Amino acid sequence: MVALMDSEKVIVAIFNTGEIVHELTEHVCRSLSDQDANAFRIQCERLAQEGDLNELVQQVFSRLSTSFAGGDETVKIFSVLFSLMGHLSPEIISYLIAQVCETISTSSDNADTRLAVMQDVYSILGTSCGDPRVKFQTFVSCLQYAIQTGQQEKLIAGLTVEDTKKFCKKLGANVSDERNLTLLICDAIEAKSVEDVQTSSSLQDFLVSYLESFHAEGPEVLSTVSEYAAKAALGAIKQPFRVSAEKDKKGTFAGRVGGVTAVYQLQPVQYLKNSSSSLHKGAFSLLEVFCEGSLQKFSDFVKENAGIFESLKLDKDSCHENMRFLALAHHASNNDNASYATVASVLEVDVSEVEKWIVKGIEKQLLDAKLDQLNETIVINRGSQSLFTENQWMELDAKLKSWTTSVHSVLATVKQAKLEQAKLAKNR
Repeated sequence: MVALMDSEKVIVAIFNTGEIVHELTEHVCRSLSDQDANAFRIQCERLAQEGDLNELVQQVFSRLSTSFAGGDETVKIFSVLFSLMGHLSPEIISYLIAQVCETISTSSDNADTRLAVMQDVYSILGTSCGDPRVKFQTFVSCLQYAIQTGQQEKLIAGLTVEDTKKFCKKLGANVSDERNLTLLICDAIEAKSVEDVQTSSSLQDFLVSYLESFHAEGPEVLSTVSEYAAKAALGAIKQPFRVSAEKDKKGTFAGRVGGVTAVYQLQPVQYLKNSSSSLHKGAFSLLEVFCEGSLQKFSDFVKENAGIFESLKLDKDSCHENMRFLALAHHASNNDNASYATVASVLEVDVSEVEKWIVKGIEKQLLDAKLDQLNETIVINRGSQSLFTENQWMELDAKLKSWTTSVHSVLATVKQAKLEQAKLAKNR
């Protein structure tokens, strides 16, 4: 799909316009009776002589669009037809593209050929062929038809949020256009027959991108996207340690738990607490528990909302396991070291299981630590913080002020030492 977004086919004028018109005419005539073929030739010759390519192209297209059974040959002849676009008026180009998309989408017969024709016309379109938005809408039509006929993988493979944003900016898409395209991509991802971790992660990236665009909207608008906000919340609960495809390329340690926090802080997700839906409220409350990383709060939530996991289609055991990892990350972010007994208490597991959880936590990049098996202690270098509460911000502020005071003290000592040294040098 990235390749399609960036593609612009260059038409090299090997044949002049007359030769192209002749090739198109003869191709159409092969499927007509002798009488109809002669009449069509005369009509095309007249339009060519009059220089009315707009009408000529429309006549040829109306004949070509009756069948897509020719495979590569059909794609080729449509390419020849579309090569005349540079000679057409912007109005006719827009009309022709709309007709192509409408005609193709009416049937799933010979779907491969139909989609190939749509991709071809998209590739030929350039900013010189009228409004760039025509190209944007053509791409949308390609994706809609691909989803309709189960060919979405041809267009969404390897696609990232960053690619989509660049594409929308390049073609001047407004906020509404970008939102609609993002949701369409979400539909395409969800339509995949096989759901795996990569698919779920990609879907979450686009859902988050969609919801981010509502950061400045009011309650009336936020209430219209509650369904997608709840879906993003559940995605974060199922995969609390994921990072976006773009951020993952950087290989950063911090932020392995940041996906949960990022979703929690989205305005549409925050609005779920005011939702009239008990399931939406439940999804938000559980996400909040995940952000805080407290096993005790998770246990309390389970007791108070026994049936919500089944209602939200969540695996309670899987959620419990993820909560243990979040609790481990939370503890590691607030401590330099810990005994096996302390960690066992935090995770609510037996002491004999602590090493297993620590090793898995390191593998998930939730913490950086070393095990002292002899003394049964853990030396913690750093841990991923899931959610900064107001108290934690105050603690950080106090630490920064303390460090600043210490630095000033060191600088004053160094300054005094230099003055003393200068005095000694002067007295010699």
